[in-house]
Amino acid sequence: MFESAACRKYESSMFFPESPGTDGYSAKKVCADCLHIKECRVAGMMEEYGIWGGLSQRGRVKHRAIARRILGVTRSNANIGALFHPTQKAILEDVDRGIPIEEAMYKRGFTSEDVEVFFKDC
Repeated sequence: MFESAACRKYESSMFFPESPGTDGYSAKKVCADCLHIKECRVAGMMEEYGIWGGLSQRGRVKHRAIARRILGVTRSNANIGALFHPTQKAILEDVDRGIPIEEAMYKRGFTSEDVEVFFKDC
C-alpha cells in the first residue's frame, strides 16, 4: 500500500523531529501532497512519535479519543494501541482490497463525524 508514498523519497528523520516542540512543517508539507495520507493517518494513529498522515503526536490526540469511544474504553490507563490494533489492521486490509477507507471505517463503528475529524484537511 505505501510503496508509492511520498515520504519514501526522504530520510525518515524528517518525519521524526528531534525536538518535541518542533512542528515538522517540512514533513507535513510532504504528507499534504501524498496519495496515502488517509491510510497513513489510520496506520499512525496510536504512534507516540513522528509525523503520520500530516499529523504530529499532538494532532493525533482527537483520533485517540474517538478510538476510545469506538472501543468502549473507559479506563484512562488502558493500552488502547493494543486494543485498537485489530480494528486498524482490518481497516487497512479492506483498503488493500479496494474498499474506500471511509467505508472501511464505517464498517468498524466510526461515524461520519469521526471520519470528518480524521481526515480534516486531507
